[in-house]
Amino acid sequence: MKIKYANKKADGTYDLIHNAGYYYMARVTYRDEKRKTRRKYFNTKKEANEFVERLNSDKARGSALSQTLSEQELNDAARIIEVCKTNNWNPFTVLDYYRARVDKDITGNDLSEVVEYICEVRAKDARSAKHLKQFQATARDFVSYVHKDSLAEKLTVDVITTKHVYDYLEDEAQNNGNGWSNATKNLRRAHLCTMFEQLIMHEKANHNPVSFKNGRGIKKYDKDSRTVEYMDVKMIQQCMNIISCMTPRTAAIYVMVFWCGLRIAEASRMSWDWISLEQGKLKVPQEISKVNQKRVVDIPDNAIEWLRILRSEVGQLNLVKREKSLADMTKKEIIAWKDETTAEISKMQKNARRLLKTHNLQMPKNALRHSYGTFHLALYKNIGQTATNMGNSPEIIRNHYDGECMDKNAPARFFSIRPA
Repeated sequence: MKIKYANKKADGTYDLIHNAGYYYMARVTYRDEKRKTRRKYFNTKKEANEFVERLNSDKARGSALSQTLSEQELNDAARIIEVCKTNNWNPFTVLDYYRARVDKDITGNDLSEVVEYICEVRAKDARSAKHLKQFQATARDFVSYVHKDSLAEKLTVDVITTKHVYDYLEDEAQNNGNGWSNATKNLRRAHLCTMFEQLIMHEKANHNPVSFKNGRGIKKYDKDSRTVEYMDVKMIQQCMNIISCMTPRTAAIYVMVFWCGLRIAEASRMSWDWISLEQGKLKVPQEISKVNQKRVVDIPDNAIEWLRILRSEVGQLNLVKREKSLADMTKKEIIAWKDETTAEISKMQKNARRLLKTHNLQMPKNALRHSYGTFHLALYKNIGQTATNMGNSPEIIRNHYDGECMDKNAPARFFSIRPA
């Protein structure tokens, strides 16, 4: 087994691994069960490392079996494996299932009770208050939906099948009779998959009907195709001139979104300590990154001019002050700080839109970051670099921004917008 990561260049960017027109951060080369060489590509190092850990774990478990089982038990195991191959089942999953049933009979657990239990467990280690609220709402909504369609007074967790989950996600009565979009289905599918994984880990359930393995379970839904909306260069100039005069801190945050590709949530939690105007670079720490991965972004010349002027007017850049450095903050403190910032972001956005409306200007939702993606890709024609700067996968960058800008002069004008 061999793992290869994208090489980091001297300027902080990455020399991404290319395969079939796509760019990736890591590649794992390994041999499958039939000793054939396989290669798997990943968008993050974390995904690659987790895949390697799973492979090593399966290998170690297989070795442990041969050392601890008797000859008769090994023969029985071989027959089980042959049945698994015929039915395309994972043998380790089957063995774990029967071992759990022998060690502890956990069938008959009431669905409502175990879901409430796992909701309480998740409350202790949730990534954010918003994520916890979404998880708990989905779990409880699923229980209500299954109970509504069941004639039994009591439902046990072991009777829940893939069909129950599929019917829940595909029901056209959801969302006030409009049905859910694929993005919403994927979000709820992910929460339900996590719920069943947690139930299995806490010995409250035997199986996960959501996880897609060996042709069973529910696949992720294809993302809904949509046209991104970006702003006209002239309008951007007008908006930034107004906002920089009235609310300098909001303007500094928008500069990082417009011309550095940061998400509004990331830019709103940035600190001047992570921005070097002399070197023309800024660092997005993994604690505030949506993808939980640090990245370094080049600051364009026009953005440096904006930030140099605004720095003299803006003392504290982030919307909510931190009393400690990120390294000294606990996980709970970081989550609480990020949750508090989320509320302030909403207020900032509303105030900015209200201000622009008085000047007959509009700033569509997500148009700031979409403007960067559209114009940066059109100007440099480097999907990998645009993906790295924005903290997205090359596939998303290609689907969203490739060919969106039809004005060949607009990208250069966009990166030439300077303070009035």
